[in-house]
Amino acid sequence: MTTRMRDLGLDSLDYNELATAIESRLGWFVDDYKLWQYESVRHVADAVASQELRTAEPPAVRQVLE
Repeated sequence: MTTRMRDLGLDSLDYNELATAIESRLGWFVDDYKLWQYESVRHVADAVASQELRTAEPPAVRQVLE
């Protein structure tokens, strides 16, 4: 939980996949760009638990791609 996100070596596609996994599991939309601002795995987990990452609509980029 204390691992820093940057130490995981994630790129933008990984963050997008993480957002998609959260969405699929919880049934709500996540702005994957917001994930970049969290320093550690714990911070991401806390943001998910508090629904801080939740958005009302799918991000615009995903709408264009669909």
